[in-house]
Amino acid sequence: MGKVRSKLLVVGSALLGFIAIATISSTSPPHALDAKAPSMEFSAGRAMRIIDLISKEPHPVGSMAHERVAAIIFEELKKLGITPYIQETVSGALTVGIHKVSSIRNIYAKIPGTGNSKAILLSSHYDSVAGSRGASDDGSGVATLLETARALKHSSALKNDIILLFTDAEEEFLLGAVVFTHSNPWKNQIGLALNFEARGSHGPSAMFQTTGNNGFLIKGLAKVAPYPIANSVVSSISKALPNETDLLVFKRSGLLGLDFAYADGLNRYHSYHDSAETIDPKSLQHHGSYALSLARYFGMLDLHSIQRPDLVYFDVFGKILIDYSQWFARVLGFLTLGAFIAVFLKYRKTRDSKKVSPLKLWIMALAPWLLVLIATGLYNALLSTIKDPSLFINYPTLFIWPYLLITVGIFLLLISRYEKNWGIQSLTFGTLYPWAALTLLTSLFAPTASYFFQWCLLSSLTAYVVRFTAASKKETPLKILGTFVVLIPAVFFSSGLAYGLFTMENGGGPALTALVVTLGLGLIIPVISFIPIEYRKRAGMGLIPIGIILGLILTGFCQFSGNKPQQSHIMYGVDVEKNQAFWFTQEHQPRWVEQFIRKDSEELPLPSFSPSIKPVRFSPAPLLNLLAPEIEVVSDQTENAVRNLVFKIHSKRNARCIQMWEETGIPISKTAVDGNVFKAFARFSPKIDRMIWEWMTSTQSKSEWKFNFCAVPSQGFTLAISLPAETRPVFRIVDETLGLPQFEHYKFLPRPPEVIPDMWSDRTLVSRTLKL
Repeated sequence: MGKVRSKLLVVGSALLGFIAIATISSTSPPHALDAKAPSMEFSAGRAMRIIDLISKEPHPVGSMAHERVAAIIFEELKKLGITPYIQETVSGALTVGIHKVSSIRNIYAKIPGTGNSKAILLSSHYDSVAGSRGASDDGSGVATLLETARALKHSSALKNDIILLFTDAEEEFLLGAVVFTHSNPWKNQIGLALNFEARGSHGPSAMFQTTGNNGFLIKGLAKVAPYPIANSVVSSISKALPNETDLLVFKRSGLLGLDFAYADGLNRYHSYHDSAETIDPKSLQHHGSYALSLARYFGMLDLHSIQRPDLVYFDVFGKILIDYSQWFARVLGFLTLGAFIAVFLKYRKTRDSKKVSPLKLWIMALAPWLLVLIATGLYNALLSTIKDPSLFINYPTLFIWPYLLITVGIFLLLISRYEKNWGIQSLTFGTLYPWAALTLLTSLFAPTASYFFQWCLLSSLTAYVVRFTAASKKETPLKILGTFVVLIPAVFFSSGLAYGLFTMENGGGPALTALVVTLGLGLIIPVISFIPIEYRKRAGMGLIPIGIILGLILTGFCQFSGNKPQQSHIMYGVDVEKNQAFWFTQEHQPRWVEQFIRKDSEELPLPSFSPSIKPVRFSPAPLLNLLAPEIEVVSDQTENAVRNLVFKIHSKRNARCIQMWEETGIPISKTAVDGNVFKAFARFSPKIDRMIWEWMTSTQSKSEWKFNFCAVPSQGFTLAISLPAETRPVFRIVDETLGLPQFEHYKFLPRPPEVIPDMWSDRTLVSRTLKL
């Protein structure tokens, strides 16, 4: 039986390995069609022409390049015989503790239907962040809309109207979508929205987020999307995280909708290398497969009343989308918990159960998670002290291996110790405690996310039954193979989620991926336990040092290059009142920055240029005679213990953006721009959103009022605020232009090919104060 047993273990392991690989590889995007594809089809080859046109340079709001991109979209729509319109206005919102304002030029158009019920909105944004050429984010969305419109124009007419919306200032906290939903008359004609985004440069396009009441939309997606990649676990997570796309605005306005994005290649995201050359046309084709199929399907339906209860859904190998009701999910959850209790009662009759208390089982189940989290976190910190952490994002598929080896090593050592002390059945059943708890919680409070825990728990429970409670106590070939076979659902779901999280973080958050892998390993203990304890201990003791050494080797040998560049950050600021100029930067900078910032430079907050209390590295810089922003007090009146101030603000340098904040912490109750008072826009609540934003960006501030206006009109603007009477506010005003200044007697070296600016870099700031 020894040789037969070994062969069976190899066959079973190969089977589960094949399932894991098939699950991961099935997420590949479809083949891209070239420009010669039939006119009624979506062609990535044709769509790439649009991306080539609009991604030649960064095009943030307020830049000349931004105006050029808007003109290209306008002309492309006209070539298709579609009349474009422009919504030109000023939009703003109080979000993440900042009064964000921007000039807006939304572009929108309509393909009329033959008997419209409600229109289908296809949306993307056309602005980029300042440091990125915006080919994927969101040139891919722009190209998807235009190529979909072209295909629809070459097809039979739909019943419903198709509205194409190219929003502005999405990168300025969604302000284009905000003003569209607040004041554009076409908003009331819309039945559903399909929004297209990107967070990388390649990979599958996934439907990663929905609005509520999505049952009708999910049924349509399942019916017609040729390559559906979606699951309600990721959608549930996305709704709970501060991920912001225009769909959030559409949702708040009452629209139903779906959000699509591809996310591989995070090192390109919001960087100068987000260019047409780095996009995978297959990802663009995947975008188009959703846009065209869903537009044609929903375009023939009555969209007046489409709200349906949320569904549970997940794709199988990217080919079909399975969905069922929350009611069924709850029933399945309680049946799963019933099975858990039944197996638990069976386990309590075993000899192993007498060796350990339920509390120790909980500790045993949670200990691997805690140890893996601590170990991978410390290891990540160690590697980060050796190299800039952005190196890991450039080589994600290499750097994930040390973490996986360390994770598996820790897990094998722990379970070997547990089995020796408490028995194999206690080990196997104990690791399912957290799964049962998560099944209960999600079934009750988050049923759309419950399927993952339910099917995985059922799979592992069945493996426990086959392994330990079958009629025969012997390890027969049927029992060995059967244990492997019933674990297929557990491997399918857990490997899919682990890879999905790895893709989303793209190497930037390996500890999270390691935790999910630990969770998944707990499911397959029934087959891991076929391996003798001594072999597992040896493997664990070998994998941990191998993982550590491999990570150190990769850190030493992997280098930044033109294709995998290091991001850099440098800014120039002038405080006109102190008659001082500075270079300033952040941590983890390449040697190129040392020509501006000395190695022994101070690290302190710079209140002249930011309200943040975060220290920055800075050094004195040559002083240029740059004009400060102009601020004039137009009105200063007090009424009912409230002081009402009106300013006229103007940038003499024609700056792209103007920031302003109050330095002493005085609360300001009203903010209006050119007479317009903008509402608060919060994902959770204004206070919580601010806390999350400041934590994520390390921009904690003592200021209670912050204001930022981008794409500032050349004639300036008026700003009205209200604050308590008898206060003496101190305002800091900073205007910002893109690019570093040129000096007559000071030359700095250009960046080498392996160094690029980050999204906040290469800006010139001029600062002044106003004391009242």
